[in-house]
Amino acid sequence: MSSEQQSPQESSDVLLSRPSRRVVASVFILIALAAMLLRLGGIGWGLPNESHHNSLHPDEPILAAAEAAPYFKPGFYNYGSLYTTVQKLLCDAGRTYGWIPKATEGKLWEEERGVVLTGRVLSAAAGSLACAFLFLAALEIVGLAGAVAAAFLLSIGPGFVVHARFQTTDVFVTLLVAIALWLVLRIVRSENSPLRLVIAAGACCGLAAGTKYTGVLLLLSLWSALYIADKGQFWKRFWAGTAAAAVAFFIATPGVLIDSAKFWKDFSYELSHTATGHGLVFENTPSGFLYHIGNLVAAYGGVALLASVGGLAMGGVKKSAWLIPVALFAVAYYIAIGRAEVKFMRYVFPLLPCLALGVGVIVEELHRRGTLWRIANALLVLIAGISMTSPTGAVGLTMLMADQDPREQAGKWLLERVRSGASLGFVSDPWFYSPTVFPGTNLFFYPSTGLVGADARLAAMRAASERLIRVGEVGQARSDYNLELLDLAPDYIVISSFEFLDHDRVRDPGYMRFMPELLKRYDLTTIFWADTPTTRPEGPIEGGVERDWSRVRFAFSSRYPTSPHDLMYIRPTLCVFQKKGN
Repeated sequence: MSSEQQSPQESSDVLLSRPSRRVVASVFILIALAAMLLRLGGIGWGLPNESHHNSLHPDEPILAAAEAAPYFKPGFYNYGSLYTTVQKLLCDAGRTYGWIPKATEGKLWEEERGVVLTGRVLSAAAGSLACAFLFLAALEIVGLAGAVAAAFLLSIGPGFVVHARFQTTDVFVTLLVAIALWLVLRIVRSENSPLRLVIAAGACCGLAAGTKYTGVLLLLSLWSALYIADKGQFWKRFWAGTAAAAVAFFIATPGVLIDSAKFWKDFSYELSHTATGHGLVFENTPSGFLYHIGNLVAAYGGVALLASVGGLAMGGVKKSAWLIPVALFAVAYYIAIGRAEVKFMRYVFPLLPCLALGVGVIVEELHRRGTLWRIANALLVLIAGISMTSPTGAVGLTMLMADQDPREQAGKWLLERVRSGASLGFVSDPWFYSPTVFPGTNLFFYPSTGLVGADARLAAMRAASERLIRVGEVGQARSDYNLELLDLAPDYIVISSFEFLDHDRVRDPGYMRFMPELLKRYDLTTIFWADTPTTRPEGPIEGGVERDWSRVRFAFSSRYPTSPHDLMYIRPTLCVFQKKGN
């Protein structure tokens, strides 16, 4: 309920009324600080170190490389350039003021560590400010209690908290969505909003599009808000807001003009990528329209999602004008990601501010109904708070990020054996999910060879040790789960949950041929996931290959998180198989 619609009794209730500017500013700062404090926990997860010279996150080495490119021409346009530009400004400041060390011979990873950490702090700050600006947006439609509740539930969304510790664009664009919604709702609420507010809202839409291209859909919210607020001034304000959005987009991503060939190449690739899928990751999974419901639960929390849907439904029943611009963006955005074949959890983040507004509505409505209903509000907040400490809650996942990563545990354990003369086999190209048995497991560019991607990592692995075995040659097509690996008979074979779960789900033919032969010749000896590795977890092998295969499936599927794919980044499971008789 907006402040203009309050009854005299409700105006006297501080939790239903619109607070003073001083109170608003104070609560804004407190929300941002509290959210930032939560996000700083575990922010050091997987940073480059002596054992792995790149981050354990698959995308961070690419963004670290983009930071080294010239301003406004990052050479990478799979999404807009605003995040990389802001990151580069901060990193240049870091080199000037000393929080990013200068690279030295043999210690190049130290500079990359500083670059990645700077980008992560930027994401953490963006996530914290997204919660604070959501508070301001909610104040345009509800009172203090509802706005604080909305910000609180957004601030503890498990996946949203985790990804605020990554050097990626997804949380940053969510901040811009929250700001845009605040400005749009101010337009709806005001009878004659100043032109500068329209221009600011349009610019924010353009900056969002210049961070992730789907941010352009925010213009639907702006246009509908302008029509609701003042039909007579609509076209004048439409062109002003749209022009501001266009200018802001070109400022955020000038590569569309000054590096157009590369821009259109990367932009076309991203369109094709989302339409065709991401390898086996999303093959044989439900439609994105269904799949993203699970992503919303993982990113935002089940309790918060139910409360949000209930609140938005209340807004619909009351035919609230503010719901139109919010719903237009949310529905259009959900259709865009629902139709795509790539279904990462992080893609739902821009929907979270829209959903959180529903929390504000339901909390205010229950508070307005009296004491008994206010108990329901207290229970909502209490349950949400308790859920933070569950294994898959924000605090539970933070604890996982604060512990040593299984890849580092397995890397140390296996490297001791490789240095003692043992050989280690890989069922696929080494990547971010592999044990850190050589420094370049997540290498993006191999300077001495000019190789990039999987070829760079394979070349780096072979340069590190001839006892690290992957079937196939650099520069040629290579297949996963190649039976030739078993003929080479390495002493150990390592498989990660990223390599196992998708192949097992789709019953990949190569995998289906490989696993029975593996289990005839090798024993599952060690599982890396917990603080202490699980050694010889299954005891003596009895009951044949099918039973052993079930044990392996259980080893991978029983440890969280197994999904969504981009939540498993922080804690994959690694299983080590040892050759029988060793």
